[in-house]
This record gives sequence, C-alpha cells and structure tokens, in this order.
Amino acid sequence: MRILYVLNDTLHHAGTESVILNYYNHIDRERYQIDFLLNAPKSELEENDICRYLIKKGSKVFCITPRRVDSKKNKQEYLEILKSEKYDIVHTHVDAIGSYFLSLAQTAGVKVRIAHSHNTRHQLANKGIKNRIHYAYLEKCRKDIRREATHYMACSKEAGEWLFGRENIDNKKVYILNNAIDTGKFKFNQAIRDEVRKELGIKDDEILIGHIGRFKPQKNHAFLIDVFKEISETDNTSKLLLVGDGPLKEEIEEKVKAYNIADRVIFYGETKDTSRLLNAMDIFLFPSVHEGLSVVMIEAQCNGLKCIMSDTDEVSKDTVITDNVECLTLDDPKEWANKTLNAETSRKDETKTLADKGYDITKEAKKLEDFYSGILSE
Repeated sequence: MRILYVLNDTLHHAGTESVILNYYNHIDRERYQIDFLLNAPKSELEENDICRYLIKKGSKVFCITPRRVDSKKNKQEYLEILKSEKYDIVHTHVDAIGSYFLSLAQTAGVKVRIAHSHNTRHQLANKGIKNRIHYAYLEKCRKDIRREATHYMACSKEAGEWLFGRENIDNKKVYILNNAIDTGKFKFNQAIRDEVRKELGIKDDEILIGHIGRFKPQKNHAFLIDVFKEISETDNTSKLLLVGDGPLKEEIEEKVKAYNIADRVIFYGETKDTSRLLNAMDIFLFPSVHEGLSVVMIEAQCNGLKCIMSDTDEVSKDTVITDNVECLTLDDPKEWANKTLNAETSRKDETKTLADKGYDITKEAKKLEDFYSGILSE
C-alpha cells in the first residue's frame, strides 16, 4: 500500500512531526510504503536530519517549490508526483490548507484522501491586512476540506470539531488517532535525571521548571517568562529550561535579559530526545493558547511530572490523561507562579495509565494499519 504524507515547509523534532515519526517508526513498512511531500527547497533533503533518516529507511521525500514562491510551479510539481507515483492514499497533515492538496489529489485520481486535524485554530504568523486575507482564505479551505477529503482524522475531538464540524464528530465520521508515544522510553529514570542535571549545572536542591515547544505565538513563551519572573522574586535558586527553536526565540531572549533573569534561564535548542530532559525537570509548564493535543504533554505525564497547562477552549481537554495535571486560565502570571512554587514534585509511574487510555504507540500503530487497510477495502 502506497501512502503520501503531505506536510508544510520542513520537519522539526517537535509537535506534529513527532507524532508522525512515532507512527512511522512502528508501522509495518513491509506492508505500508509511506512517502513524504514537503513544500520546501530541495536542499532540505541533505540539510535536514529527519529527511536523511526517512530516505535511509526507504521512504521517498519530495521537496516542491513552496506556494508562496511560485504557486503555479507548486501545483505542477505536485501533480507530476501524483501522476508518476500512483498513490493509494494521500494523507495531509497541514490542517485547513490540506484542502488545496486534496483537491489536486482528487483531480489526479487518488481515490482515498485523508485530512488530518492537528490543531484547534489556524496558525497565522503575519499581521495586518495580509493576516486578514490569509485568514479568510484558510476559512474557505476549512469548509472546502470537508468535501474534498474522503476520510477525516484528528488528534482530539476538539481538533476534529474545529476542522470538520460538530455534526461529523457527533456522527462518528472523524477517526480520532491518539498522539501515542513509546511509553517505556518516557518512564522516569533517576540515573538519567542525575546525569542530565549534572550536565546542566542544576543542584539537587534547585527546582528546574521545564517547557518544550517551538518559539512561536501558539506556545505563549512571553507569558511563561512573566510567570518565571514572578517565581524568581520568591525563589532565587529556581531555573527555567526552554527546549526548542523557532522564529520568536530572539524576542524571548531579549525579554529574559530585560527582566534580569538571563543567568537562570537555559535556552537548550532543539533535541531529538526529549525524554532525557524531562527526567531532569521538577515541574512542567505549558501555557499554550491553542493545541489540538500536545504530544509533549503526553510525554511529560508519562514521565510522572507535575504539569500546569492553560485552561482555554482551544486547548483540548483530552490532553489531561493523569491526575497530575492542573489547568489554569492565562489571566494571571502570579497564580501560575504560586501554583508552581507550591506544587508536589514527587514522581510516580504513569506508563500503564497512558497505555490503558490509548497512548501506547505499539498498540495504536496497529490500529492505524487496520484503518488504512479498512478504508481501501471499502
């Protein structure tokens, strides 16, 4: 069975890409050939370590001219790939803009077209009139995709309702694919904790507050820094570990300097192995303004960390899997600081809890295989 995954501009060690790679690494690739389409320069094939990994594993990775550079060329290159490769399934992972790719796949004769919702709102980087025009276009795509996709998939009910509508959730027309993980990998390990804290220069009696996420508006790093500033005024030994990269990183670095807390904030950068760093943390903060269902929150709970996350309608409540998560509004950094300072930081093994609730990748990958086989035999 030949399947094409359509993604945006590149592959990061975070978010949606982590979910895709988790399933990719556990699916039976003797039966399922999964290839990837990126709207990115061909240099990604050599420069991006994930691209190199996928190619080594036997997948084809296609880089086509981004639409923002030349939309006509983008369309032409995409259709040529579909014509030559003759995929059984096109599976988009780009939320509403998947409408464009699925429409062309339909034109090319691809009979099974899956739209996958990974979020609960559009991700917009621009401001002003360009933002409003782009938003209007994405809203049109959000409606059109319900017609152009033959099957709907989402990481949570909230994500499914946003992209496909409440009626399709109620009618069980949206397949919920959990953001499953390798639970054994994320089980708490004291030896690794000691090792990583030594590497980071964190003393045994110091509290290490952690966050993992791309530096972009969705993740709300500015609020997180406000929270840590409040914490610093009470506890002058605590440290903040920020894992990830992204367009807003420099802006956040400047804010940290302005608050005079730069010596206590660690900008770690991207990592292939979040499990090591989670072991080193004492508490995990996650103030996102919107999320389909955060895979890093799943990982943090599996590690047994106390987690504090934002309580908004656009952050899926399905994210709360264990009883070690507290949800707070984004109104007051002081409230977040007080909850963090008074949090119970002892660990307990949550791997069975995660597995029982459908977040063990070994079991969930088999369900995805059955889903693919089932829809092709319809």
